[in-house]
Amino acid sequence: MAELKDIIDAVLRDTVRAQHQTNMYTQMLAESYQQGGKFFGLNLPGAAIGELSLDFRFAVKGDLTYKEEENVNYSNINFLLRKVASECTTLLLKTFVRTVRGKMADYKEEFGFIDTLEQNRPFTERLTKRFSSILIERSATLTDEKSGQPSPDAVTSVVLSVADEQILDHEDLIDLFAKPGNEKLRQTIHSEFERVLKKDMDDLIRENTVGNMKNRHRLGSLNVEMDAAELSQLPESAIQQFHIKVYPQALQKNDKEV
Repeated sequence: MAELKDIIDAVLRDTVRAQHQTNMYTQMLAESYQQGGKFFGLNLPGAAIGELSLDFRFAVKGDLTYKEEENVNYSNINFLLRKVASECTTLLLKTFVRTVRGKMADYKEEFGFIDTLEQNRPFTERLTKRFSSILIERSATLTDEKSGQPSPDAVTSVVLSVADEQILDHEDLIDLFAKPGNEKLRQTIHSEFERVLKKDMDDLIRENTVGNMKNRHRLGSLNVEMDAAELSQLPESAIQQFHIKVYPQALQKNDKEV
C-alpha cells in the first residue's frame, strides 16, 4: 500500500529521467565520435517522448488523511538577503576606509578617492547588487531547512569571498597593495572584513528578518492498493480507475533534479 501522489510522482520523474539519460548517452557518443575522428559533424538523434498515456487501477484504503508540511519561504529569504547585502556594503566600505587610514599616512596623494568611497553611488550600488545576486543564487545552500533561516557563517563566507573579488582586487585599488610597505595591508583588510562580518552577521540577519521564513501547507492524501494480486481479490465496484496523459517535454522545464 502506498500514497497515490507518491506513485504518480515516481512515474513522472522516471519518465523524464529516462529521456534525459538517453540524451546524455547520445551526447557521450557524439564526443566519442569526435575524438576518434569518425562521423565528424554528424547530428546524432535525440530522444523526445512526445506523449504517454497511462491507466491506473487502484483501490482506496481508508479515508482521506491530512498532514502538515513545511518548506522554506524563499520569497522572504531573498528579501532578507537583499537587505543584508545592502548593509554589508556599508559595513565593509567603512571598515576598508578605517583600516587604510589607520595603516597608511600617505595614501591620499594617489588614493584620495578612498575617503569618499562610501559616497561613490555607482560603486556602492554595483557592490550591493553583486552581493545580493550571489547570495540569492546560493540561497538554497545558505538556508537551514529546519529553521528556515540563513546560516550566519555561510552568508559571511559568501560575502567575504565577493568582497575580496570586488573590493580588494578592484582595478582602482589593486595598486594600493603593490606599493612598498603595503605587502601585508591586503591581508590586514581581509582579516578586518572577516572580523566585522562574524561579529555583526547574526544581528544583520535577525534585524532584517520580515514575515515567516517557512510556508506551512495542509495536504490531503489517499492510501491506495495497486498490486494486481491484491486488486484481484476485491470486487470490481471497489476498484477505481483514471487515465492521464504525460508530456515529458513540458515536465522537464520544471524538473530541478534532471
